[in-house]
Amino acid sequence: MKKFEIKWKPLPKLAPFKRIVLYIFTILMSALSLIDVIYGVFPEIAAYVVYTIAGIGLALACYYITLDIKYLIHFIMKPRIKRNRITNQFVEDKRFRVITLTRTSFGMNLLYALFNGFYGIYYRSEWFGSLAFYYCVLSMMRFLVVRVERSMPREDLTEDDKKKVRSIYWQCGFLLALITFILGWEVIQLSLHDVEKTYPGMLIYAIAAYTFYKLTIASINMAKVKRTQFPLLKAIRYIGYADALVSVLSLQIAMFTHFSVGAKTMTSIFNVATGTVVCFMILTLSMLMMRINNSET
Repeated sequence: MKKFEIKWKPLPKLAPFKRIVLYIFTILMSALSLIDVIYGVFPEIAAYVVYTIAGIGLALACYYITLDIKYLIHFIMKPRIKRNRITNQFVEDKRFRVITLTRTSFGMNLLYALFNGFYGIYYRSEWFGSLAFYYCVLSMMRFLVVRVERSMPREDLTEDDKKKVRSIYWQCGFLLALITFILGWEVIQLSLHDVEKTYPGMLIYAIAAYTFYKLTIASINMAKVKRTQFPLLKAIRYIGYADALVSVLSLQIAMFTHFSVGAKTMTSIFNVATGTVVCFMILTLSMLMMRINNSET
């Protein structure tokens, strides 16, 4: 008896002009769908037809956009990247890439610390002040780790090098635990005193977008952390994840403060619960860093 198998055939190739027409048509139908959802301008049957066409168009557009991106990466971007020494090193050398990106994160952390420090002084807010202090310490930790990592040879570490790596790794874990206890104290204060000030206007949406970006990148990096051969690069991943977790907590508090009307008791409970989970997760990371042994260097 023959087994029943389904053979999937790829969709036919479309010429560039036809793909552009498909993308424009999909955008128009999607826009019409959104307009109908908001204002209800179409009769019920017409609305279902528009939704169906928009859905089919979106599925086809996603398929062909994926092919376009693959072509762009393999045949246009990669050859150009390889021709440039710096960009080629950035793509091929993981250690160089992590250090370069960490320098950027260091700068962003410092700006974010100054940003929260300004609002801490302006609003006389202890919460914003604690965030500024937290991000300043994270910036310092990133700076120390990158400086030491750059001075280390790629292979055949001496005993002195290994001791230096373990020392910095342990110090970062200790600092992370220390500032998390301070953050925990501020979380306790949240249960006693409500946060009355938040980021003004549309700025809160920019903070939200930046927070989700950091959390996504940090989660991807944490998934890869076991494959990292260099302990200090692992420390950078842990610091980045702690940074993202605190950003999630601060965003939640800012959103509740900005949008919630009344229900202060429930808001306080949610903030304290999230803060407790965040502190516990960061303390776990700090314990892992302080438990470094000889086999990891």
